[in-house]
Amino acid sequence: MLASIPGVFQLFGCCLFTVSCNSEVTLTMMTQYMMGMVQSGCWALFDDTDRLTKGWLHHFTFLCTVSRF
Repeated sequence: MLASIPGVFQLFGCCLFTVSCNSEVTLTMMTQYMMGMVQSGCWALFDDTDRLTKGWLHHFTFLCTVSRF
């Protein structure tokens, strides 16, 4: 039995990156993460999103919306 989300992705042969949302992650870094994952077909698990400020969360949701294409 799989006990975690990364275990499910490993089972299906998909690449999953876990990104911890903390004060050290800049908008530039997050943009690079998102564009790299979109280009390579990888999935992302964003951890600790409750630590993001309201303004940062706005930019983050914009990046997620743009990255859907």
